[in-house]
Amino acid sequence: MSLPQNLSRKFRAKAVAIGGAGSRVLEQLALQSAGGIETLAVHTNPRVLEPLNLKDKLLIGSEITFGLGAAGDPAVAQRCLESHTAAIAEFCQDADLLFVIAGMGGGTGSGAAPLIAQMGKSAGCLVLSVAILPFEFEGVRRNEQAESGLERLRQTSDAVLVLPNQKAQQLVNPKAGAGQAFLAMNQHIAEGVCAVWQMIDRPGLINVDFAYLYSILRGRHYSSVLATVKSSGPDCAKNLVPMLLEHPLMEKGVALKEAQETLVSIIGGPDMTILDINKIM
Repeated sequence: MSLPQNLSRKFRAKAVAIGGAGSRVLEQLALQSAGGIETLAVHTNPRVLEPLNLKDKLLIGSEITFGLGAAGDPAVAQRCLESHTAAIAEFCQDADLLFVIAGMGGGTGSGAAPLIAQMGKSAGCLVLSVAILPFEFEGVRRNEQAESGLERLRQTSDAVLVLPNQKAQQLVNPKAGAGQAFLAMNQHIAEGVCAVWQMIDRPGLINVDFAYLYSILRGRHYSSVLATVKSSGPDCAKNLVPMLLEHPLMEKGVALKEAQETLVSIIGGPDMTILDINKIM
């Protein structure tokens, strides 16, 4: 009996970033995934798109905004996207997993991200969105607009990873410069997205395949949190759990306690033992 030579199909992940905050995360994601995740940056403002070190960029709504952006109005961003649905649909085609990354609160991300997530769902993708929420000092209007955009994004995504800047700022040195702080937060988000992708793309001792992720997330509209921690040395397994509980996004462990589903990825060297894994779990 002869067996087919090609027994498996290559898993394909893509990421779309909408707006300035999402595009800056996408730059870090492109670096960390080393081309493993195909990327597309979408914006209403050419001045934000032009300096991005990304291969694929899409300017939307230039005939409406004349290249001046959505002016903080989600309704304008939605109109800008209408004439570019074919380009978005083409990008989503043949993807298994689609990450939609956007900052909530402004016009472009809040308005266009939910629609792009819906296009991904229509193309058959499992859609995991990343919503970056504004700082409290950005004002009531922007924060209220962020919550409204987040709710729409939840309805069109299978799951949404929520990253509030107010909490994420605790990940960096408070004395760091503003540019350095934002870079560190963007790197953290990109690292988390890569961790989800690698969990599915790379073979492991106990595999979590795409079908499993699909079965627990598809159509659930989960609101999720994501945290990554690293440790080394002889007590690394023992040290990891306290580090995880102290993570700003885990809220002293409350996020874990209230979770309906928990997905854990443990990556270690050849000296990692079953006892180490047992301690962590």
